[in-house]
Amino acid sequence: MFRITIKHLHESPFFIGVPLIILAIGSIFFGFFAKDLFIGSGTLFLASNIFIDLYHNVIIDTEYIPTFVKLLPFFFTCSGFLLYTLIHFYSYFFLYYYIFFYNYIYFFLSNKWHFDKLYNVFFIRNIFVFSKKNIYHFIDKGFLEVFGPFGSYNTLRF
Repeated sequence: MFRITIKHLHESPFFIGVPLIILAIGSIFFGFFAKDLFIGSGTLFLASNIFIDLYHNVIIDTEYIPTFVKLLPFFFTCSGFLLYTLIHFYSYFFLYYYIFFYNYIYFFLSNKWHFDKLYNVFFIRNIFVFSKKNIYHFIDKGFLEVFGPFGSYNTLRF
């Protein structure tokens, strides 16, 4: 079912995109020209955001790191893109490999009921017990009955 849903995805039509583009351009220009209305006319609001201490030489040291280190984000981006395309085009192979070798984990995670059962037993039930024993009895039964409307009524009653 997931593959069928993916096949029917599409971009919005051109007559929907044009008004969005016009609105985006208008909001950029309005924000540029109306910024003094929001932060004040002639203020130095953004002047101190980029401050470099003269004794902090790390920025100068970054100019002299090896070129390979500077290109690492580019390499990781390209390798991530290639990995994504391989998984996307050969997803059936990876799916069958995963099902064949990790059958129990696959069925445990694919059946939502098993995961929900464990989540309820280990987390939700403990949170309910804690809130009933501590929060409900302390706040609702204790604090609000002593200092709430009935408590103030019993205190002020002659």
